[in-house]
This record gives sequence, structure tokens and C-alpha cells, in this order.
Amino acid sequence: MYEEVRSAARAALLELLDAAALKPGQQVVIGCSSSEIVGQKIGKGSTPEAAKAVVDEILPILNERGLYLAAQCCEHLNRALIMERAAAEKFGYEPIKYLMLSSHYRSPINYSYDIITQCIAALQRLHNCRDHMDFALTTAVDAAGEGDAAFMKEIDQCVEKFVTVMDDDLNTADGITALFDMVKIINTYLTEPRSKEAVNYAIRRFDELTDVLGLLYNRKTEDLDAEIEDLIAQRQAARAAKNFAEADRIRDELKARGIEIIDTPQGAKWRKV
Repeated sequence: MYEEVRSAARAALLELLDAAALKPGQQVVIGCSSSEIVGQKIGKGSTPEAAKAVVDEILPILNERGLYLAAQCCEHLNRALIMERAAAEKFGYEPIKYLMLSSHYRSPINYSYDIITQCIAALQRLHNCRDHMDFALTTAVDAAGEGDAAFMKEIDQCVEKFVTVMDDDLNTADGITALFDMVKIINTYLTEPRSKEAVNYAIRRFDELTDVLGLLYNRKTEDLDAEIEDLIAQRQAARAAKNFAEADRIRDELKARGIEIIDTPQGAKWRKV
């Protein structure tokens, strides 16, 4: 029986490769139930022998073409995606997790290098929003703002939407939509200095949603040494004194040290390059 399995797996893979025109470095996701392979209902006759027959047949073909193999488990294993370590190191784990969350767990997943690239871009928007809030906190004021109450109410509405869709058969795709609704509200409101209360509230609610989804778990905060911080302060002082030549000189020095300065209406942001 397993020879038939191997033969069928090989034929199916070659047909897929001919149609997909994949390039080296891309991944092929195999989503199948070993129970169904041997003619039983899903989850009722799992057999490692059937799985081994499939992998043993298709892996050499993929290796020869420079493609990575990934296997998607069934819903009994939460549709977990098992991937080669080399692929995980290339793409990172978080984009794969985002991909899994971006569609309902009962729906097929469209998987490709281009889609992973889109997932990386979406995650970057989330990281940027979180970094934006950290920066906003450094310029926040003590007094409550006129629009704070309405802002926090809009944030709460996003949370309520998130809870509603997640309670509806774990609809993570719509949960992500609610999260990005919150991102848009936050980015719009924090275009100028706001109260510490409002910024901290947004941070807390944002973190609640990303924690539920298991996103931004690898977020890193970077500290600068005292000398770099002093140069940034000197540049800010030069700009305030309209000594733009000196400000540009310091900016170039910082860039040479791997620090890029981004001027915003709220002040100067920095990032390592």
C-alpha cells in the first residue's frame, strides 16, 4: 500500500511543480491527513508510516530543486505548520504565525513567497505602531486632552469588535482586522503630543490584543549609549537655535555610527541602520 502512496505523492508533487513554476528558495506546503491517505476519516486512522512514505518520496525532489518543505497539520493539531529549520531561519517564525492567523482555521491557506512577504509588511506596521506609542510617551503631557475620551472610546470599540469575532468560532482573520482598525486610530491620534493617560491606555489595549494573537512576542527595545544620546540632544538644540548646518553635521555623524534620525512633528525619532 505504501508504494502506492509514494507513487501518488510523487505524481501529485510533479504536477504541482509543473503548474506552479516555483523558484529556488520558495516553500511547498503539504496539507494532508495520513488517515485520509489510507482511506479512513480524518483523525481516525493516523499513521506515521503513511506520512513517512509521502515525505520520503517528495523531499528529495524538493531538495533537488532548492525548495523547502512544510507540512500543515489538521485542525486536531490546530493547523500547526511544521517547517524546515533552514526555512524558519530565512523567513522567521512570526510571519508564518501571522499567515496562519490571517485566515479562518476551517479555511484553506493560500501560501506563497509573495504572501509571506505581505505578512512581513503587515507585521512591520504593527511593530511601527508599537514603537510610535513608545515614542509618543516620551513627548506626552500630564494634562488630559480634549479628545482623549473619544480616542479611548474608539480604542474600546476595537477591543469589543475583537472579542466578538474571536468568540465567533475563533475568527482570527477578523480579529486581525480589528487590530489594524486600532492601529489606524492610534496613528491618526498620536500625530501630535497627547496625554500620558491616553498613550498608556492605547499601549495597554494594543498589547492585550497582540498578546492574545501571540504577535510581537519577539519585539525588542533598543537602548542608546550615553554618547549617542548626547549627540541627539545636541542636534535637537541646534535645530531649536536654527543652526541647521550643525544639526546636519551631527545627523551625518550619527548616521556614520549606524543611527538614522527621522524628524517628526513630535520630535526626532531614531533607528539603527
